[in-house]
Amino acid sequence: MTRLPRLQAPKWRRLLKVVIVLGVGLGLSSTVGRAWAYGVLALPLVAAVVIHVWWLPKNGVNGWTGEPKERYYELIGHRKADS
Repeated sequence: MTRLPRLQAPKWRRLLKVVIVLGVGLGLSSTVGRAWAYGVLALPLVAAVVIHVWWLPKNGVNGWTGEPKERYYELIGHRKADS
């Protein structure tokens, strides 16, 4: 069985992200209203949907599987390591 490298951030960084997101959400909710807070928190979700449903297929890549891998890597500017 192959072990994958640990790709998670340290616990303090993950906790800091939660605190920042909650702070932004609570700050927006208390100043400009709940609808604006939900809207700002939904922006990354909308961006991901646009990329996966529209932009990737438009550029010849399956938005669900990322295939063909070569085309996907070309789009994101990833260089293949020489073997």
